[in-house]
Amino acid sequence: MEPSPPSPSPQQPWPAPVPYGAGPYAPPRQESSGLAVASLVAGIVCCLPPLGLVLGVLALVRIKKKGQTGKGLAVAGIVLSVISSLLLVVGLASGGFGQALDAFERGVDRAAAARSVFTVKKGECFDTRGRRTVGVTTRVEVVDCAEKHIGEVSGSFRLSGYDTYPGEETVRTVAWDRCHRTSAEYALDTWAIQGRLWPYVYWPDKKSWGTGRRQVTCALVAVGGGSEKVTGSVRSDATMLTADQVYFLRTVNAIDDALYEEPGEEAELAEEKAWAGSVAASIRGACVGLRAHHWPGDSTASVDGLVKELLASAKEWDRLAAAKDDDAFWERYDLPFDAMPQDASSRARTALGLTGLPTSRRTV
Repeated sequence: MEPSPPSPSPQQPWPAPVPYGAGPYAPPRQESSGLAVASLVAGIVCCLPPLGLVLGVLALVRIKKKGQTGKGLAVAGIVLSVISSLLLVVGLASGGFGQALDAFERGVDRAAAARSVFTVKKGECFDTRGRRTVGVTTRVEVVDCAEKHIGEVSGSFRLSGYDTYPGEETVRTVAWDRCHRTSAEYALDTWAIQGRLWPYVYWPDKKSWGTGRRQVTCALVAVGGGSEKVTGSVRSDATMLTADQVYFLRTVNAIDDALYEEPGEEAELAEEKAWAGSVAASIRGACVGLRAHHWPGDSTASVDGLVKELLASAKEWDRLAAAKDDDAFWERYDLPFDAMPQDASSRARTALGLTGLPTSRRTV
């Protein structure tokens, strides 16, 4: 009796069949043509149609030689390139392509000029087609100050000292107070902006504060919300003026600051009288400062004449401050303003090379 053939050992099982398409038995995968893809992309991009045509032809040749895939892509690239080339030729012949290119360039320039109002720098002028709302981040278009614009940035600063959002009222108060001083130093020659521009503030709201924005932008913006745009820069700070001009403006601007502090309509008589007294005091203080300075050339006589008229106007403010009752106060209210020496101020400013006539009084 012949022995039966031995069965496989459990330690050496029969090899399992290899699934089709896996392992060393898988057929080689065809390579996709990169030129075909490039041809399609170039055919789609309007500025590169001839390149797409060349790449498509080269792709068909290589696909046939190397057995690559992508024939459909190459054909599509060739077709699109031919169509785009024809449109390009027609556009060049009619001039439409040049106009489109100019419009594209203008669009690129405008997009580059469009910035957040919080990134516009001191001395830059800007325009906007949108609604300007204080406290809301607004995108503006930076323009040359010689062009018509709605505003000019007088400075900016970062709010500090707050771990959390301090509230809109606090942000508004801090922003307005500091921007008032910033704009006053930026445009010392106030006669150049009277009737044209007004201080304006852009501050971060609670939402933008949460993103890390702490910037406050101070600006001088056209009166009327942009309906009356302006041209030219109004910058007249210490970097733009002589030492004599800066001294004169800072001295007389103290009077404007006192006038600016006039109480509101609901103020009591005592508040109104105290304000009138502070204006008189600011006028006398300015006169002391003007007399203490040595003025150049022919400007001395003009400044002396201004001082005499200012002192005369201070007496009218004294009388207003001494009013016995409301009727007496409001009966005299206009007299001190009428006594302010506009003509003498104009002569002194002109002698010092400053704006000789307030913008609000000029005729177009």
